[in-house]
Amino acid sequence: MYKHLAAAIAFALVSATPAFADPLPPEPQNFTLAAAIHTALRNNPGIQVAEAQVTQAKLDKEQADLWWANAVNANANYVLGGNQYGTVTATGNVLPTAAVGVGMNLGTLLNGPKTSQRAAQNVIIAEANLRKTSLEVATAVTVAYQEYQAAKQLASISGDMVQAAETDMRVVERTFERGASQANTLVGARLAVVRSRVDQVQGSGNVTKAWSNLLNVMGDDHWVSNDARTADRR
Repeated sequence: MYKHLAAAIAFALVSATPAFADPLPPEPQNFTLAAAIHTALRNNPGIQVAEAQVTQAKLDKEQADLWWANAVNANANYVLGGNQYGTVTATGNVLPTAAVGVGMNLGTLLNGPKTSQRAAQNVIIAEANLRKTSLEVATAVTVAYQEYQAAKQLASISGDMVQAAETDMRVVERTFERGASQANTLVGARLAVVRSRVDQVQGSGNVTKAWSNLLNVMGDDHWVSNDARTADRR
């Protein structure tokens, strides 16, 4: 029966152990929710796209605000060289002729203010979208962070349960050796240890999954600084 019990323990532990293709970076020291949100806002691709849209909208507005310069064209002409270009005086001198022209693009003049207003509205829309995206990212990070912390707490409780089950098993083993306990009581105590160890492994796997999810929500794992990696290795 004990051989079957050992096989059940090995199978349960292997089945409960999560498999990850690549090792995850360790949690940095003094890791807080504020740090997680700050990192996500800096690295999240959606935030980067929204920021680029705001930048482009502001550039478009600056260009649109120059509608008046595009609507009015001024030119000057100063010529010297003959009767057709200048005025001949009584003494035969040729006076230069100066010409100034002003042209106006009526379409640009009429539509320019409206174009500028639309560009200003686009800036407002882009900035609102950036705020919305930032709030969504911060909310997702908060949820993932809380799930990660909860998984760590449950894993810690699982470790305490293993210690308690092992202590109970040792007590039952001593009483069984003295003939004060039955065999089924001993088997039950050992099975309790098995269940607690399986729960511990599953809890550790849940911590790893929650940490992986948090890293994913934050954008990637490159935010972990070299200093933090070095400190954790030590």
